[in-house]
Amino acid sequence: MASLILESVSASGELPARFDPFTLSDYQDPYPIFAELRNAGPLCRGGPGQWLVPRYAEVAALLRDQRLGQFQFPAAYQLFAGSDLPYSLGEGPASKFTQRVIVGLDRPAHTQLRGLISKALSPALVRNQHERIAEEVDGLLAPALDSGTFDAVTDLAYPLPLAVLGELLGIPVADRAEVGHYGYQLTKIFASVVVDEERLAADNAVTWLRNYFGAMINDRRGSPGQDLLSQLVISEEKGELTFDEIVDNVIFVFFAGIETSMTLISAALATLPAHPDQLGRLRLDGSLVPTAIEELLRYDPPTRVTGRIVAEPVEIGQRTLRKGRVVFLLIASANHDERQFADPEKLDVGRQPNNHLSFGSGIHYCLGAALARAEGAIMLQRLLSRFTTIEPGGEPTVARYATLRAYVSVPVQVRAA
Repeated sequence: MASLILESVSASGELPARFDPFTLSDYQDPYPIFAELRNAGPLCRGGPGQWLVPRYAEVAALLRDQRLGQFQFPAAYQLFAGSDLPYSLGEGPASKFTQRVIVGLDRPAHTQLRGLISKALSPALVRNQHERIAEEVDGLLAPALDSGTFDAVTDLAYPLPLAVLGELLGIPVADRAEVGHYGYQLTKIFASVVVDEERLAADNAVTWLRNYFGAMINDRRGSPGQDLLSQLVISEEKGELTFDEIVDNVIFVFFAGIETSMTLISAALATLPAHPDQLGRLRLDGSLVPTAIEELLRYDPPTRVTGRIVAEPVEIGQRTLRKGRVVFLLIASANHDERQFADPEKLDVGRQPNNHLSFGSGIHYCLGAALARAEGAIMLQRLLSRFTTIEPGGEPTVARYATLRAYVSVPVQVRAA
C-alpha cells in the first residue's frame, strides 16, 4: 500500500516527514494516516511555518506548555496572509468573534473568564441536571419505540444539548430552534476551508446571536439571578469584562456546549452498534457505562486537531521551533498511540487506565467536559434500558472538516424492550 504522507523522511534523515493537515477533511478514516505520521517521528512538517505533532507524549506535554499560545484557525492563517492558504475570515463579525472568545485567549484574560464560566458548567451543577437530562432523552427516544428507527444526530445528539444548554442559559423554549440554527452555523468558523457563502453565513450568524444574547444580558441588569448571564453582568459592572466580551463568550458557551455533546453522542452511536460485542458487554454490566464513554471519546474524539502558536522557542524531537510557528497537535492520533494505549485500534468499553486527550489538558481543558460526559452516559443508560436491539441503520455521513469529527447523519435501527 502506498504511503499517505506527502513526503517521507529524506535519505539523509535531516528532514521530518511532511503532511498537509488541511487534507484530513478528505478522509473518512484518517487513522492510517495518523499511524504513518507517528511511525515517521515525533514531529512532522505541515505547510509554510507549520508543524504537526502526532505522538501522545509530546501532545500531552505541549497541551500544558506555556511557551505555546492559543489560537483559532483564522489567526493562524492571518500569520501567513501572503501565502496561498485557502482560508480567511476577513474582518467581519465572525473574525472579531474568534478574537474575544475564551478558547482563543491566553493568561491572564483566559484565567478570569474561565473562573466565571466554569461556575455555570461545574460538575456539581451538572449533577443537578441528571434527572432533567434523562427526561429529555426519554422524550426524544419515544418516537423510536414505535418506528424502530431514529437518526442519532438529528433526533438525539443535536436536540438534547440544545434543550439542556437552553435551560441553563435561560433561553425560552419557543426561541431555542432558531437560536440553535444560528449557533450551528458557527461550526463553519472552525473548518479548515471556508468558502465565501459559508463565511457570509458565519458573519450573519454571529450578528444575529450577538443581538439576541445582548438583549438577554441587558434584561438581566434589571433582574439578576444566579445564572451565568447574571454573573457576567456583575463582572461587567465591576469593570472586569466588557459588554462585547460577555456577549461573545456566552455565544461560545452555547455553541461549544452543543457541539461537544453532539459529536460525542453521534460518534458513540456510529461506533457502538458497529461493535456488537462491546455493546453486549454494556448490557451485561451497566457499571461499564462511564468507562465506555471515556473509551468512545478516545476512539473517535470530537476534536481531531488543535492548534497553538509558538510564543517562545520550544524543542520537539531534537528540533527547535521558532517563535511564530504554528503547531498542530493531533489529538486523534495521540489517542491511538501504541506507546500509550495497548491495542489502540480496538474498542474496549472497559479500558483502564484511559488517559485520553479528547478534552485537551491544562488551562484550555474543555469547559463542557462534565456536561458532555453526563449527557453521553445518561443517553447510553436510557438507550440500553429501552431497547433490546441497537444496530446500524445505514452508513453514517461525516461532515468534511479537518479539525472536527462532525457527523451529519447516523441512522440507528432499534427494537423496543
